[in-house]
Amino acid sequence: MTSSRHFHNVEQYLLPADADETQRLSLQHRVVVRAFGGKLWSGPPSLQALQGADVLDSGTGNGIWLSDLERRLAEGGVAPGHLIGVDLSDRQFPSASPRRLATLQVADILNLPAEWTGRFSLVHQRLLVAGLSGAQWKTCLGQLLRVLQPDTGCVELIETGHFAHPYPAGSPGDVLMRVLRQTFAKRGLVFDILARLGDWLAEAGFVDVAVTTVEIPMSRRREDGHEAGENFFRGLLGLQEAAVQSGAIASRQDYIELMDRVRAQWDADDTCNTFAAFSARRPAT
Repeated sequence: MTSSRHFHNVEQYLLPADADETQRLSLQHRVVVRAFGGKLWSGPPSLQALQGADVLDSGTGNGIWLSDLERRLAEGGVAPGHLIGVDLSDRQFPSASPRRLATLQVADILNLPAEWTGRFSLVHQRLLVAGLSGAQWKTCLGQLLRVLQPDTGCVELIETGHFAHPYPAGSPGDVLMRVLRQTFAKRGLVFDILARLGDWLAEAGFVDVAVTTVEIPMSRRREDGHEAGENFFRGLLGLQEAAVQSGAIASRQDYIELMDRVRAQWDADDTCNTFAAFSARRPAT
């Protein structure tokens, strides 16, 4: 059976890069922002402090975070400098920018342009757990540190801890986690990213590392869980191709049927997905 999904031309990144995934990213944005109390980032700087400032969205996807930021800046009467989103390909970029200030461009977050050194007041990055190995995470953090303004530049990284969720042994969720951990291991990815990211930020040279954690319900029995559950369900379905290729599960049909059982477990057990926002600052020297 041939996959109908389309992917980035990079083996490391497990999720698709097609119209369905692009649409899901907009749903994911609503879910994550709502979970963090409507905030686009949890630490400094303030929205008003972005007057004349440059902002980078690393791994921008369809640019939805930048679009939301631009709207909020306009509503707050704040005129930023440049708002830039980068990704490893332009597959998910909108055909026309919905707003005037944001620029989306192809760039490698493991090797950002040298001329960006010390440029940005804020760097945002969200949910690259399925795209970076441990070594790549450390390279990425070094690059983000370099492009931030010394002393005042801040980073915000949002990641999920669901790949380390302690499902009951033998349950559908437990089976899925074993499948995905094998899939991640095959690509050198880090499933327990929340346990590592704080230390890696400090090792990279960041200071004032802080973590804000939220629990996002996924049960369709809860009013606040239906949309989130749909987002995470679709996101995890997007990993089926990688799971089959890794040998962690026999077929895409087996994976889909497993996901159906997992979603029923989310409903029955009122399962939540742990998300964490890591904020940190580049020191003066």
